[in-house]
Amino acid sequence: MKQWKIIFICFWALSLLYGCTDDTFIDDQKLSSSDVTPRNLVYAEVVNARENGLIKSGLPTVETGGLIPTFEIVGGTNAEGQQLSDAYMSYVEIANPVMVEVGKDSEGNPIEVINYRHAGTITIAAGNPFDYGDYYFDIKVTVVHQGEEYSTLFPKAFKLKVQPLLPSALIYIPMAQNLVIGSGKKTTKAYMPSGNPNVTFSLGSDTDKLEIDANTGAIWLKQGYAPSEQVSLTPTIIVTNTLNGEEAVFHGSTDIITIVVSSTPVDLPLQEKYFFTPTFAAENWNDGYIKFVKEVGSQPSYKPWDRQAAAAPAASERPAALKNNYSIMNNPTLSGSNSIQKPHLSWVVMTPQKLSDYNYGFALSATMWIGNEYLTYLSASGLITTQVKIMVSTNFTRTMSDPDLATWVDVSDRVKAQISNGTTLGTEFTGLPYPGTNVLVSVNGSTQNDQAKDLKDSSKNNDKKWIKCVLDLEEWKNEDEFTLAFVHFSNFTGTVTFDGKYNRPGRYKISDVYYKATERSE
Repeated sequence: MKQWKIIFICFWALSLLYGCTDDTFIDDQKLSSSDVTPRNLVYAEVVNARENGLIKSGLPTVETGGLIPTFEIVGGTNAEGQQLSDAYMSYVEIANPVMVEVGKDSEGNPIEVINYRHAGTITIAAGNPFDYGDYYFDIKVTVVHQGEEYSTLFPKAFKLKVQPLLPSALIYIPMAQNLVIGSGKKTTKAYMPSGNPNVTFSLGSDTDKLEIDANTGAIWLKQGYAPSEQVSLTPTIIVTNTLNGEEAVFHGSTDIITIVVSSTPVDLPLQEKYFFTPTFAAENWNDGYIKFVKEVGSQPSYKPWDRQAAAAPAASERPAALKNNYSIMNNPTLSGSNSIQKPHLSWVVMTPQKLSDYNYGFALSATMWIGNEYLTYLSASGLITTQVKIMVSTNFTRTMSDPDLATWVDVSDRVKAQISNGTTLGTEFTGLPYPGTNVLVSVNGSTQNDQAKDLKDSSKNNDKKWIKCVLDLEEWKNEDEFTLAFVHFSNFTGTVTFDGKYNRPGRYKISDVYYKATERSE
């Protein structure tokens, strides 16, 4: 019976790993050298490969007489036949078959099969130097038959056509500009934070009122356009790449440019743009966050970071772009005196954002409101029972299954914080305040034994209060993958007992997270 189970596991694993493969590789003793020598290696064309971006090929086809092939990229050239240096080739890799454990036999030994589902797939990592043009890669395919290797080198087997990178954003500084009738004045030039620079500009709207410089994007009033009253225009602008004729259309928006047409000069205030306004309405990347619960603690498994009403004190300065938003609350606590409390660990990871679209002419900041209540300190150490820290990453991606796969920096001591008393905000200070009431705990008869005594400040009691925190994003303004996160963790291991005074994990809340780009005056 056990043998049948093992056989079933093997067949199940093979069907799972290779169910989409056209043929099955089998080492046939009767094959000749001409049968097994690799031939006819073919790759499909990669569609929409872009400059400097992640590029993946499809699976190749190759004839090997049914033997399992291995692949090697021997070299590459550009359209002019020049060899690609390590500056290029270090970004390129090709997948090969790997051994995968699919179960155990009756004696507990691993059962392994060969996974060749991705073999031959070529990947070029993001951030590569490949710009617009054609590239060719020489691939060597090898098989082993009866202990002997058979190889074929396929020159230019994989052809890659890299298309120009289209701009992801278009910026005019300032975003609101005044054109006075008859002055001959033009707006500032258009700025593209990213994208191939070989472009021209044209208008997609308001062509009866405006003209645009095809080379710079500067805009001016069309001859004869003279409205009798002040008018605001938000023209659609088309950016056309001159290398292949592709277009990127930026539809009229105050986030790009507002042109105020008037007969006399008008002073226009600097603009603010809220470019990330998560609502916490649901747990998904579109609504702004995903949670990762590693240790649930003493609460039910469905409860961590439950949706609640948004922070009331934040309402007075909540941006109009942040409508119908919520807060999320985590309460890893078992209520009642003498209740046993278990450790908790979870992450709330905000949707990664491309800050580099705002790296010119803007000051960037992230605002967040953090609240805590019913927190008490550990009787054995004086530390807060649980704590939240603010983290930042520049290499986390949406595809990651665990935040531990990324690199994080703790920025809790860098935010500008203000504690709300419900109606007004207190004095601003630097650093997230130590949680709770900030009273010292007598540990073994002495407050000097309180391990958090140097962190507690009686003037920063934030128990049952919201804390407004603002993080300056200047350091990360050139990042394409900026991610903000909150990690909630326990300062104890094993279990502790809530005795009515000490050792209660309490609750944390997060609300009104948003990123803002503010025009600089200079």
